[in-house]
Amino acid sequence: MSKALDILLALKERLQSIRTADGYATDIGARVYLGREFGNDEQDPVPLSSLHDGSGESKDATRPHAGTNTWARSFVIEGFDTCDPDNPLIKAHAMIADIKRAVFKDGGLDGRVMNLRIVGDRAMPRGAGTKTVCAQVLGVVEYLEKPTAP
Repeated sequence: MSKALDILLALKERLQSIRTADGYATDIGARVYLGREFGNDEQDPVPLSSLHDGSGESKDATRPHAGTNTWARSFVIEGFDTCDPDNPLIKAHAMIADIKRAVFKDGGLDGRVMNLRIVGDRAMPRGAGTKTVCAQVLGVVEYLEKPTAP
């Protein structure tokens, strides 16, 4: 397994903790996917969340045979849940808060990364005729990786 996938799996595990029974405002941890796009209300029962891999970028001059390099990898977490159709921002911001609380509780992701940070969030507009709202949290992890053994 690559270091990047190990980090994504650790993020997924944190997302799975988002349950109202554990003190969160939503249950978007009930179903957590890696890279799966949301279909529609009938295909994909909500609540759910999906973690999308962004791009990885070397922060050092890459030297494959000379030790480790610092990498920055972006990711997007999306949460989907039913909402009050007249006030979808209430549920969207509850999901944003839950994601931040669960995922960014410390900056080291249990020692896997040097830095874990939020770079943005967004409450998406609810589509006409839909019962769900989407919230996104964008993040970046920085970690060490040996190019010859990613």
